[in-house]
Amino acid sequence: MRPLELELRNFRSYAEQAVDLRASGLVVIAGDTGAGKTSVIDAIAFALYGRTPEQAGPRELLTLGEANGEVRLTFTADGEVFRVTRRYGQGAPEPGHLLERLLGDGGPPVDHVTGAAPVNRRLLELIGIGFPAFTSAVMLAQGRFAQFLEATPRDRDAILRELFGVASLEAARVEALAAREGAAREAAALAREASLLERHGSRERVAAARTARSAAARLAAIRGLRPLAAVVERSAVAAREAAGEADALEAALARVPSGELLGELAARLAAAREAAGAATEERTAAERALEAAVAARHAAQERLGGTAAQLAALRGLAERAAALRAALPGEATALAELQETLAAERKALQAADAAADDEAARHLALARLSEAAGACAEARAAVEPAATREDAARAALAAADRRSRAAARAAVTADQAAEAARRAHLAAHLRAGLDAGEPCPVCGGPLGAEAGPAPPGLEAAEARARERRSAAEAAVATAAEARDELSAAAATRSAAEGVARAAETQVRDLGGDPEAGRDEAARLAAEAARAEVAACTAAERSTAEAARLEREGGRLAAREERLARDRGELAELDARLGAHGEGDDQVGRLDAVVAEIDGVERAVVEAGSRAGAVATRAGAAAAGREELERAATGPIHGALAMLATLLERAPPDPAATEALVATAAELTAEGRRAAAMARDRAATAERAGAEAREAIARHGKPLGVATPDAIGEAQRSARSETDAARTALARVEGAAAQGRRLAGGAASAAAEAERFEQVAADLQANRFPRYLLQRSHARLAVAASARLQELSLGAYGFAGEDPDPLAVVDHRRGMRTRGAATLSGGERFLASLALALALSDISLAAGARRDCLFLDEGFSALDEESLELAIAGVERLAQDGRLVVVITHLPGVAERLGAVIRVWKDPSGVSRVREATGPVPALALS
Repeated sequence: MRPLELELRNFRSYAEQAVDLRASGLVVIAGDTGAGKTSVIDAIAFALYGRTPEQAGPRELLTLGEANGEVRLTFTADGEVFRVTRRYGQGAPEPGHLLERLLGDGGPPVDHVTGAAPVNRRLLELIGIGFPAFTSAVMLAQGRFAQFLEATPRDRDAILRELFGVASLEAARVEALAAREGAAREAAALAREASLLERHGSRERVAAARTARSAAARLAAIRGLRPLAAVVERSAVAAREAAGEADALEAALARVPSGELLGELAARLAAAREAAGAATEERTAAERALEAAVAARHAAQERLGGTAAQLAALRGLAERAAALRAALPGEATALAELQETLAAERKALQAADAAADDEAARHLALARLSEAAGACAEARAAVEPAATREDAARAALAAADRRSRAAARAAVTADQAAEAARRAHLAAHLRAGLDAGEPCPVCGGPLGAEAGPAPPGLEAAEARARERRSAAEAAVATAAEARDELSAAAATRSAAEGVARAAETQVRDLGGDPEAGRDEAARLAAEAARAEVAACTAAERSTAEAARLEREGGRLAAREERLARDRGELAELDARLGAHGEGDDQVGRLDAVVAEIDGVERAVVEAGSRAGAVATRAGAAAAGREELERAATGPIHGALAMLATLLERAPPDPAATEALVATAAELTAEGRRAAAMARDRAATAERAGAEAREAIARHGKPLGVATPDAIGEAQRSARSETDAARTALARVEGAAAQGRRLAGGAASAAAEAERFEQVAADLQANRFPRYLLQRSHARLAVAASARLQELSLGAYGFAGEDPDPLAVVDHRRGMRTRGAATLSGGERFLASLALALALSDISLAAGARRDCLFLDEGFSALDEESLELAIAGVERLAQDGRLVVVITHLPGVAERLGAVIRVWKDPSGVSRVREATGPVPALALS
């Protein structure tokens, strides 16, 4: 089995997707974790088995928010192409499970199976292994690489039975037991059937044979009378036929007239015949005259060139040709003059168009220069105000800075005075109530002389300090505004200067003077307006003249067309006139020709009239002769024809009326002789019949037969007795043969039952199947051990012998056997991969191709050297023609293998693919 194409709809994170797996043996599906890589091989498992390696149901497989989905897989098996479809979810189309056999890859279906159970059974026949074996040796799913390695011996045996065909031997054993029971039942049934047969001993067989021989002898004797009965019958028939022949001849002879009447009729016929001959000669002469007139007409038509009607028509054509020939020279001259006039006027129009174009170009140049000069003057005028504004802003900023610094100094002085006042006031407050010599509450030293009262003016000092600070802040704000104004003024001046420089450059490019000013711009604008008026006027005149010439050209074309048409008509008329169109006075010559041909036509008409009248007279004479012959000789010819038929002679010719008398005499004499002979044959036949009846009566008396009519009944009775006796004999002989056949069949069935019992015993699980399974274990262990040593650089192998041939052996630790659970993740991956590669090698060597292998992740647990060995093993496996699908998120694996399908998720969470690199085709969005 090899997949060709996978199609997904609403399967996990895929909306509409198709993957083509036809072109390459090695496919790498790469992408970030969670992008949807594993869903591809899950879909293949679901299509083939209706389940996935992690046992996800349809609800988990359906895309979130969708009602139903579909998975379709096209694959090859047994040399044919199949397509399996699984539909799931609410409202999914029917059938939910469909397997189709296709007429080639991409061809139409030729038959199909529906329903879950029938589809699953047929797929199991095509794939050859069940789901556990498939997911252990063909599809190594993510996180399940070590499933076969870690399985119990019993589970591993069950998988190997499927992979190597040993499981089918149990079905063969069951079939052998069923066949043994069937053969035993067949032997018993044959014995019972033999016991029910009628008696068929030698005595019964001899009696039945004697009875059959006696009945057959009587039947043969009765059959011996049949020739005599045939003689009686033939004699009666011959007598009747001879008597009938004589009666018919005598009746025909009675219808023939006498010789005298035949002579009178011959004389009348000769006279009628002579009159008809004379009329025929006259008609022949008239027909010759008509033929001569027709020949003369034909010759005249050949000589003159047609019939009277055709020549008359040519006369009209000649008149039309003469008129055209006279008018054409004048038309050609007028047309040439008109063509020359129009050519001169078109040339003048072209010169006027060129002048108008020059005037328009001059207007455009003046307009552009006027516009550029005006813009330049405006830009140059805007530079000076901008510079003035910048200078004023700079002076204002300097004054604001001076005021700000003065206000700041005043604020500092006021703050210092306020601080001195606060300290003096605080000291006086702390000293109040203390005597000299007491410790100071601030520094702890002894107080001096007695303190006086607190100094006044603290509130005024603090108010002046606040006022100075406010003034300083206002001065700073004013300076900031002046600075912003200076920046804006400088930017305005820079922009104005840039615009002025650009305008000056444009004026110079257009050929003007940037220093000219606004007066020059106004003068240029006035000149451009005058040039525009002149250009418009010239363009209008040119347009009107072009329209007039267009109309004149149309009239010229019409006249050219009419002249060409007249010339063509004249050429056609000359061709139709032929020789009649040559020379002058064509009409007069055609009038003479028409008159001549009319005279010839009249001669033909007159000759035809004469021939018609003569033909009418000849027809009447011939009709009279034919009527006489029909009325007088018809009955005689009929009688002679009947007589000739009875005599087996050819009937007389009806046209040979001259020989009528002689023919009648000859046939009459022969008829009388034949009638006499027929009477003699009838008498002879009657005598032979009487003799045969007498012999039947004599020989048939012992058999109970007296007359010929009794022979048939007696023969039927004897035949019935003979058939009954032979049937009884055949029944006895058949019973004897049936008895022999049943005895032989019973013995053969009993021997076959013994053979099937031996086969069933040999196919018991502990006999031949166990031997095959042990051999499979050994072959698998040897092949897998070689693969594992190669992948692990000689560190590991498999035991290859009981009790567990697939136990892992650690060569670095004294050939110690290790359980799968003691291996690291990378070691378990290498061991599982080695088993998978060995299974594929053995299947290929045995001819049982399973042309696909699926590896999902697992490479991340390997070091760099082990990873290179594992990838090399996968590449070698793909070179054998298998389809190997590797799923990984490691960039190194994708780069090493080359042919990569990139899987990613868009912002909406739908899995998509990018084009594949290398020879593998991309997953195509459906």
